[in-house]
Amino acid sequence: MKRFACLLFVCSVVFGCDSNDTSLTLEEAAQDVNMQCPIDLDENTTLIKCYHIPPDKIVYTYETNLSSLTKAQKNQFRNKVINKLKDDVSKAQKNQIRTKWINKLKNDVSVNLFAKHNTTFIFEYFDVVGDTLFSFNVTPIDYNNEQINERLRFLKLKKEQKGLNSKENNEFINLSTLILEKKAQEVTLILEKIAQDVNMQCPIKVNESTIMIKCYHIPPDTLATVYQPTIYHSPILKFLDLKLLQKHTRDSTINRLRHEKSLTQLKTLNTIFIYEYFDLAGNPLFSFNASPTDYNNVK
Repeated sequence: MKRFACLLFVCSVVFGCDSNDTSLTLEEAAQDVNMQCPIDLDENTTLIKCYHIPPDKIVYTYETNLSSLTKAQKNQFRNKVINKLKDDVSKAQKNQIRTKWINKLKNDVSVNLFAKHNTTFIFEYFDVVGDTLFSFNVTPIDYNNEQINERLRFLKLKKEQKGLNSKENNEFINLSTLILEKKAQEVTLILEKIAQDVNMQCPIKVNESTIMIKCYHIPPDTLATVYQPTIYHSPILKFLDLKLLQKHTRDSTINRLRHEKSLTQLKTLNTIFIYEYFDLAGNPLFSFNASPTDYNNVK
């Protein structure tokens, strides 16, 4: 998006002043950009508004003709077309657009001035009739990861050796939180993709008596799989001790988790696994969880 460099230049002029008031500085930056709106960024996208959320967030609001529907079309096809369009945009374009912005932020020199204030950028996209398409945040950890880690290492060392003053301690807490949030985002994306890939293959025959019928992700770090044992018909169920069956299934599952090399990536992410079992009529039989404490405790 060609005009983005210009927007950052406007903000960098504001940052040129000697001010320690992050909130005031970002407010001025947002006002300067907002005075230039609307700004056509490309043939599909217009920046219509920019505003500041104290103390450290800048919001850019865009209008895009990715869904250039008339009001009549909108009313006629709202449930069917609009909702599908929003799903498609969210899934197919949101991550792509977010990645482009992160790369732009990483490579733009003037962003260093925002980085000093640990600015979070919020991007909001609307269609031409004003309905929300999607929004996403770009935090300092996304575009300033190396510097943040370096600063955090310095603060951690100083904390251990001399201690931190109140301002440094707050910075240490904020940066630590940013890194934890970034890791959670990364885990979420990985598990979401794995769940989608597995779910597309379902139903999967696990063994002679069990079928996996569904796999889904529970943000940020949980992967759930749903199974249907084919041997448990209603006449048989009344003779089963489900608690004993649950214990036996959980023990064997955790033992497999401990030694299954194909699950190394998931275990490295400290994934929580949920296993749900249903009978052939769709009624729940039992469920159980397997946490990192369970499967990392190798016996």
